[in-house]
Amino acid sequence: DGGSDRGCYAQLAVEPSFTIGSLGDAEIDLAMPVAIGFSLADYYEDSNGTDNAFGFVDIGVALSGPLTFVPGRLGPWTATLSVHALLLGDTAEEGNGGDALQWIGAFGLSTTF
Repeated sequence: DGGSDRGCYAQLAVEPSFTIGSLGDAEIDLAMPVAIGFSLADYYEDSNGTDNAFGFVDIGVALSGPLTFVPGRLGPWTATLSVHALLLGDTAEEGNGGDALQWIGAFGLSTTF
């Protein structure tokens, strides 16, 4: 943040998900993550030292499914594709060049071993 005080931060999040269909033997899951971040004390300080309680809201959509065609000794592979809209509070907006809305797209691969 822009201030000089040490801060205290809190975040609440939920990510409901469910299976929306299948592609062959692979189930495709849809998740809808939502998170909100806020300052409990001096966390989102602006350049003037003012603490703003609201930091951001992150609303997303993610599709994931197993990559059953990938061979190997590791556990099952999963691919995830997601899009998030990040709505920023005043202090976070200041740190983002004045943009209050930030779109984030991501692609990920994971496995277990």
